[in-house]
Amino acid sequence: MTAIVILQCLQSCIGMDITGEAEFQLHQWREEEGRRLEAEEHEIEDRIAALQLEIQDLLASADDCKGRKGKERRRSGAQSLVSVAPSKLYFPLPLDKFILNTLTARNVTDSVIAFKMKATAPARYAVKPRHGVLGPREHVDFHITLRPTAEDPATLRDKFLIESRMLTPREIE
Repeated sequence: MTAIVILQCLQSCIGMDITGEAEFQLHQWREEEGRRLEAEEHEIEDRIAALQLEIQDLLASADDCKGRKGKERRRSGAQSLVSVAPSKLYFPLPLDKFILNTLTARNVTDSVIAFKMKATAPARYAVKPRHGVLGPREHVDFHITLRPTAEDPATLRDKFLIESRMLTPREIE
């Protein structure tokens, strides 16, 4: 008891916390603040990584929109009704068997649209579905199967086109 009284007397005379309680609280606060800042730093790093991926996707999309020799492909003035992923299909060698790929088209509008899949070499591919209707924000998976071929793979430069248009209320009924 006398030790506590002496300690309190010393604290009031000197004006310092001899017990170290204030230092301990400061230490705890610094640790908590450090953990909070570290968590914020991780969140920021994650967001930066996500933005970098988004930028890469946008750059890849921009590259896909350019034709040969850097000239931009002709596009109608109309806004695109569908988004397509992936932008390129790969068929592994050898081409002596059926090879399946999947392509997803998403209606990016708030309207009902009709679509039709076209190919530069329709006899070489089986495509399901070839045409159909998509509701607002719906998507469709195209199953594209390359039929076995003896052609030189280096000569194959086939392309696919998804034609789409908005349906009128009368056509929807």
